Amino acid sequence: MSFKEILKVILVAILIIVSFFIGNSSIINKAGIDKTGYDSGYSAGYIVAWDKATKLVDSSTTPIFPMQAEMFSIGGTIKTISLSGDSLIIEANPISTNPLSEDSKPTIRTVKITPAAKIVKMTTKTPEEIQAMIGQNQTSQPMTPFSEEEITFSQLKNGDRITVTSDKNIKREMEIIALKITLQ
Repeated sequence: MSFKEILKVILVAILIIVSFFIGNSSIINKAGIDKTGYDSGYSAGYIVAWDKATKLVDSSTTPIFPMQAEMFSIGGTIKTISLSGDSLIIEANPISTNPLSEDSKPTIRTVKITPAAKIVKMTTKTPEEIQAMIGQNQTSQPMTPFSEEEITFSQLKNGDRITVTSDKNIKREMEIIALKITLQ
């Protein structure tokens, strides 16, 4: 092989290598610039997978997260107290423990308070009161370490944790008419 032939082979090899790097760099730059396709594809795939997982949990024969058909009380935190004294706005606790369910998020609910509604505060009994209960051997009422003390609407404040009880199923109700409000 002559010097000219060797030079041609080297030149062709260099052109092939340079062409390879130029071609790959344009692919790399294009992938780096066009990330919107990746993001939208990822989002669409995530939504499809989430829907499939939700349907799988919902359709399982053994309920992993059993749901209550009806609810007559719900707990939550007071966010707003009306000046007129007839309603509260609470951030209600989630009604489901299923992390795939929309019901696993807190909800904002309005609590309407009628004159018939009872407002109580739960207080812990002292050891002496508990001993007295044990000594009296009360069998007609269950023994509990708490007692209820009736309070007024004005004693409630923002941030208080309460339980609202109603005589209707309030599972999906955004406005609840309270029979009893228990301050914890």
